[in-house]
Amino acid sequence: MSAPVENTDYNDPTSVVRGYIHAMNGWETASWQAYRECRNTGDPADYQAEVRHKMDAIFISFCTPKKRKFGRQGSFRRPPEYDPEKEQLVDVTADEARKRAFVTTHRQAVLGGGRYRYALVRKKGRWLIDTLKREENGAWRNTIL
Repeated sequence: MSAPVENTDYNDPTSVVRGYIHAMNGWETASWQAYRECRNTGDPADYQAEVRHKMDAIFISFCTPKKRKFGRQGSFRRPPEYDPEKEQLVDVTADEARKRAFVTTHRQAVLGGGRYRYALVRKKGRWLIDTLKREENGAWRNTIL
């Protein structure tokens, strides 16, 4: 498995969010490269199955197993949406009794910058990301992981 997964402490919600951001950054970077290499071949969409497979592996490692209405559907961009150098931890609150935690970050980006709140739940002794919200006009709104 990749280094972000191996280096993640699933007993610490902050470590899970950081691991997820690192894993998604690596995935977006590799997906962009695969797209570039494949676009002038006989089948420019040939890279998509592998990209989705790798994204699914990240979700299995870091996120709760549930149907996601909008999911990522294999979308990525350049520069990457997830960047551990540009998304800084702002606050962490955990309620062990209710098995809920919230990790708030601030993302520096031209598109999609601002405050984000990762909601985590504790399942089978591990913290996993359940939802992601973005602050817009003082309110938290659901956004795609």
